[in-house]
Amino acid sequence: MPKLLYTLLLIFAVSSAGISSDIYTAAMVKEKKTPVYNLPNTTGKVIAYLNRGDKVQIISKFRGKEPDFRYWYNIRINDDTQGFVYSELICSTLPPKIIP
Repeated sequence: MPKLLYTLLLIFAVSSAGISSDIYTAAMVKEKKTPVYNLPNTTGKVIAYLNRGDKVQIISKFRGKEPDFRYWYNIRINDDTQGFVYSELICSTLPPKIIP
């Protein structure tokens, strides 16, 4: 019984954080001068810009917190830089699963 309870608590903790599991989906940037942020919202610092057609890897998908409740991808750029991009600016080859 304790093992089941622990498993359920772990699932709840991950789903409450709004984080999906690692998915590493290949994706492409849709727009010119797409900002990559250090946090999953527009109040974060811009750490890079991407251009239309640039290829990235989606690591996970987040639901942003206040003031921006949009969905964001945690991405890896080809030079191993990681950051967050608004999901509408990325075209993924396979839609990632979201844990509500």
